[in-house]
Amino acid sequence: MKLQKELASFVGARFLTLLAENALLWLSIDILDAAPVPAKLSVSIITVLGNYILCKYGIFKKEAVCHE
Repeated sequence: MKLQKELASFVGARFLTLLAENALLWLSIDILDAAPVPAKLSVSIITVLGNYILCKYGIFKKEAVCHE
């Protein structure tokens, strides 16, 4: 059951960052008139960091180990 919850959370988080990436690309290229390649590079860095943070501290956080 835990695996299914983690999988659903992982897929949901990836979908959320995909939407954020598309929104940031639209904003930077179409609205702010930035050059496509630097915009894609900077948005990709933001997306990778977002994925890392969501996975590390949200989805796959380690449970506390009880030492007796």
